[in-house]
Amino acid sequence: MGNAKRILIVTVNWLGDAVMTSPIFKAIKEKYPYGYIAVICVNRVSGVYQTNPYVDETILFDEKGSHRGLFAKIKFVFALRKKHFNEVYFIHRSMTRILMCFLAGIKIRIGYKRLKTAWLMTNEINPSPLILHRADSYSYIFEQTKIPVTDKMPKLFFSDADISYVKNLFKVNNIGLQPVVAVNPAANWPQKRWPYERFALLCDRLNKELNCAIIFIGAAKDSDVIESVMCGMETVPINLCGETNISQLAALCSRVNLFISNDSGPAHVAAAVDANVLALFGPTAVELTGPRGRNVFIIKRSVGCAVPCYSQDCADIRCMMSISVDEVYDKAKGILTNG
Repeated sequence: MGNAKRILIVTVNWLGDAVMTSPIFKAIKEKYPYGYIAVICVNRVSGVYQTNPYVDETILFDEKGSHRGLFAKIKFVFALRKKHFNEVYFIHRSMTRILMCFLAGIKIRIGYKRLKTAWLMTNEINPSPLILHRADSYSYIFEQTKIPVTDKMPKLFFSDADISYVKNLFKVNNIGLQPVVAVNPAANWPQKRWPYERFALLCDRLNKELNCAIIFIGAAKDSDVIESVMCGMETVPINLCGETNISQLAALCSRVNLFISNDSGPAHVAAAVDANVLALFGPTAVELTGPRGRNVFIIKRSVGCAVPCYSQDCADIRCMMSISVDEVYDKAKGILTNG
């Protein structure tokens, strides 16, 4: 009966963090081969889980949309109750989601120890005394309940249809045998973005000097950022902003020679399919939130101030401004040259 457990995971809201949780599901299936594993997540990260072979069901929760009102949440609770989960793990610490799982009658409720949610939990996990990478802090909850997460490397999955879609994108955009460099100049707050004009200069040099095809990727909301970079370029890149979902992006990243990105979710996607990733870090900590992968290269500069600071009010952004075009180009050239 232990192997027939029905396990629910309430997961995180951001793409990079969602990618970091991927090792957990393989670990649960190894512990409970006949278990049923479901995930509650927001739509923007659902693609991380819908193609994962270790996840049996993805349950969307749209707190700011279709599940915003009280009646909608009550209806969600009743739907959850009908699924008869034995236990739930809370990676996301949302009070609303914890309360809904309590009301849904899930008997075993496991998450990090917090004063305001203590009365809703059956199993509280004390945080590690060590400072952990975000991915390890997610795994730690499960390891403390005797589910060993032995393979810590994030992995994303994609389908044959995703591969076909990407092949067609390459075909219609006349991408041939030349090196392909995908570029993500966006990030979820401005202080994490390398200057647009430097991305423009870098992409022009990669195209002119190394004959690279330059592909811009991003969500539809990133279109203004990408347009700002393209306006400063002399060469003509390929703009695929808004043209891929998460699994299609993963398939695309698996086929490029290099992925250059700010600290952002797509960098984690690329790293999770073993792409060569060159990530530019400024006010955030590589040790805590850097992408994990076998071919990840980081550029980060010490600039004499408190970095990581996670400051969204910084005006001069010295940490990002200290990264030169020459430095990024030389690193990219070395990666492309060495395969």
